[in-house]
Amino acid sequence: MTDIENHDQPFVAKHPEKSRLPGAKGPRRALAGLPRPVAKALVQLGADIAIARKRRRMTVHDLARRVFTTRATIARIENGSPGVSVGILFSTLYILGLAHRIVELARPNEDVLGADLEIARLPKRVRLTKRGF
Repeated sequence: MTDIENHDQPFVAKHPEKSRLPGAKGPRRALAGLPRPVAKALVQLGADIAIARKRRRMTVHDLARRVFTTRATIARIENGSPGVSVGILFSTLYILGLAHRIVELARPNEDVLGADLEIARLPKRVRLTKRGF
């Protein structure tokens, strides 16, 4: 099954017993209510941001200071927490030199599904009006 076919099923953490604990904290509990592809994307994005930070030889403290946030927030981003604000996430990507890719996320000319839906709604045939044009 692909992620698209699997979109209604919740994300299952690698250690599900931790996410079932009544007092469980952290991203695993928050990820449990998200569609599986969304949760996987957040975890992957966080891991990629951590790698980008390390490649630039930046500590969590250095990155947090440059983004004007806390080390805990950077750790939440790197763990894939869905509760981090979009502004902080985008600022982090900007500081890491990855912000140019943000604007490409929802470009209309890159929206293949939207284009397919639009084509499906086109009329089967076009008739001339009585005026002839």
